[in-house]
Amino acid sequence: MGGWICVRHLCVFVTFIPERNMRNLLLLSALLISQYVFIQAQQFSSISGTVRDKITQYPLAGAFVSIPGTDPVAGTIADANGNFHLSGVSLGRARIKVSFVGYYDVILSDILISSGNETTIEVEMEEKVIASEEVIIRAKIRKDQPLHKMAMISARSFSTEETYKYAGSFGDPARMAANFAGVLAPSLQRNDIIIRGNSPMGLLWRLDGVDIPNPNHFGTMGTTAGPVTILNNNVLTNSDFFTGAFPAEYGNALAGAFDLRMRTGNIYKREYWAQIGWNGFELGTEGFLKKNTRSSYLAAYRYSMLDLLGQIGLLDYKPRYQDLTFKIDIPTEKAGRFSLLGLWGKSYIDIFDSEKKQSEWTYSDAGENISSGANTGVLALTHHYFFDPHTSLKTIVSWQLAGNTGKTDTFSVQAPDLFTQSGGKSEETKYTLSLAFRKKINVKHIFDAGFIADLFVIDYVDSAFRNTDYIHSTDVQENMSLWSSFMQWHYQPSEVLELYSGLRFQYFALNQSHTLEPRGGLQYHLRHNQTVSMGFGLHSQLQPKVVYFYQTELSTGEALLTNLGLGFSRSAHVVIGYDKLVKENSRIKTEIYYQWLYAIPVRENGFGQFSMLNAGDNYFLPLVDSLVNEGDGYNTGIEFTVEKFFSHNYYWLVTLSVFDSKYRGADGVWRNTAFNGNAVLNMLAGYEYQLAKNRILTLNAKVVLAGGKRYVPVDIEKSMQAGYAVYDWDHAYETKYSNFLRFDCRLGYRVNYKRFSQEIAIDLQNITSHKNILLQKFDPGTGELKEVFQIGFFPMITWKAEF
Repeated sequence: MGGWICVRHLCVFVTFIPERNMRNLLLLSALLISQYVFIQAQQFSSISGTVRDKITQYPLAGAFVSIPGTDPVAGTIADANGNFHLSGVSLGRARIKVSFVGYYDVILSDILISSGNETTIEVEMEEKVIASEEVIIRAKIRKDQPLHKMAMISARSFSTEETYKYAGSFGDPARMAANFAGVLAPSLQRNDIIIRGNSPMGLLWRLDGVDIPNPNHFGTMGTTAGPVTILNNNVLTNSDFFTGAFPAEYGNALAGAFDLRMRTGNIYKREYWAQIGWNGFELGTEGFLKKNTRSSYLAAYRYSMLDLLGQIGLLDYKPRYQDLTFKIDIPTEKAGRFSLLGLWGKSYIDIFDSEKKQSEWTYSDAGENISSGANTGVLALTHHYFFDPHTSLKTIVSWQLAGNTGKTDTFSVQAPDLFTQSGGKSEETKYTLSLAFRKKINVKHIFDAGFIADLFVIDYVDSAFRNTDYIHSTDVQENMSLWSSFMQWHYQPSEVLELYSGLRFQYFALNQSHTLEPRGGLQYHLRHNQTVSMGFGLHSQLQPKVVYFYQTELSTGEALLTNLGLGFSRSAHVVIGYDKLVKENSRIKTEIYYQWLYAIPVRENGFGQFSMLNAGDNYFLPLVDSLVNEGDGYNTGIEFTVEKFFSHNYYWLVTLSVFDSKYRGADGVWRNTAFNGNAVLNMLAGYEYQLAKNRILTLNAKVVLAGGKRYVPVDIEKSMQAGYAVYDWDHAYETKYSNFLRFDCRLGYRVNYKRFSQEIAIDLQNITSHKNILLQKFDPGTGELKEVFQIGFFPMITWKAEF
């Protein structure tokens, strides 16, 4: 906390990978590729999955699943539980059609079929709206639409395949989402997501209906990002990403939301996979708990590849991290569906200047030994019960843990003995009960209501040496609760018009602050391929819990908690959009938005330039005392998307975002926020070449050009006098680093064998080795201001086998 968090070193370790280490990585990649041999392949595999109503999630027994164009037609019928299994499917890409009486057909194009694990798909069908006796026949092939029916605007779905194939994504949903309009990822070191100029701390992470803590290794308390994700794309299924004006069931977030879904295990056979890549060495398995019971399990474990490479001398640093993800799913005949979800991650790193040459120390005449660790855990039990096909209640009980430890020892040429400068430990445990009721009154009316009770148990303590003694920024053990409820209604009077309204209430028991947040939206379908959308809403978010307990020390030695009275930060979203499906697999989209932020914590006395809107621009939280909810700000901009979905063996995506982000502190001066890069351009493309029936070559490329990161300049003269960096806050965020530029490429090769498949891919990050500035570092010994750069050219190999 406060003085002891020096985790800037934590996420920059890959920046300093020596050239020798880079050569070792390239040699290792070449060695693995040379061992890639071929054996006899089989030509067919299977597809399994579930067909459900998109709104109620009730299984659609009798749905017909087929492969168009086959003679005779290859197909099967979903059983009483909506499950289906289709054998004898040719390897490669397949087109799947799902039909059911009274529902729009669903056509899934270019589904990858391999000989290793069965392809599993979850199909959600939408009931037809009939405004007259005439029935309009159409197939729902809208890859651009979100899964959530209540989302009218600023939302899109994504597949797990996209997290794997997009160049530079590393199988990370956050890095993948950085390619979407309105999103900026300013660093190669971390997967921060800046949405429309908002702090990355304004993002909500949700997994299977559970709001989860920062799902990243080496994440700092209260933040939402890190260098390596804990989330495993091998166990996820299609999910949603929101960038504004999101539905009322999502709360305690100002910027956006990730609504991730875990798939269930294969109920027909047991399968396994192994993978090596950036996220670690991985082993996974799935299958039935007991045959013919429809119950299943799914589990994956990963261990740090970088640690193992360090152990054998290929890397100087040994960042250690491991994670485990699992899901057990047990449907019953009459008692509903039960599932148990688990997510666990642990990370630790030592970065010791004492083990380096003096020229490599943090400062010219002084060094630091830093130890830092993080823990994350989620355990959730879900019960989904249907009173009838149109009415259900989902109950979730969950336990969550987020924790950090850290210690910094210093030494110098004059005083070589280690001296403990700072250290601390922070831990948050959350217990949650949530109830979600859904009623599909009829095809035109859908009603949702929910209740969430969160109990937080916190334990924060830290110390840092100041002048002649150690002081505590935090030292507290406390309990607090957050109570939330929501209701929302979707009305579709005809096929061309959809209306949404919602309301959310939140109450924070620590200081009795509360919010009432109305939300609404509409979609008007001009034609079958054009849509005009509008959304608005009030959104609010608590401060990171540790901010409430930052201590103000008086001259008498007494400590006061001056931030305890802080209320919610709030914002109002207004978004208007236009979306046109040019062809079946291509579209253009534009959105224009305005977001007003108010009741933002600022400091009145002595630090009028400060605002919590800029929190998240560094690797640690800005712990400031005496805050009041009197700041404000705004984000405004326009976004363009031109996209060709994957079909005919290729895809491409171009997004352009132009925006302005400003804030006003207690001094009343309007300034740029730390995230006001003003513009970001993403260009992606990929091609898949079928070498043979059992072999596929893939090539994916990406170019990113974005405005540079804004910063607070260092006052060199005052810093020399003080002996440490003193910042010129009167000119905060006026200037930017040079523009961010990055070119990534991914080359993959997939082979299908008999009951076994494997893929090898090489990611070439920042091919041009463009020097993107990460931060500036003041050296009090020399008075110099040095630039620290992000990762240069960085190759990474990924290998995956399924069997």
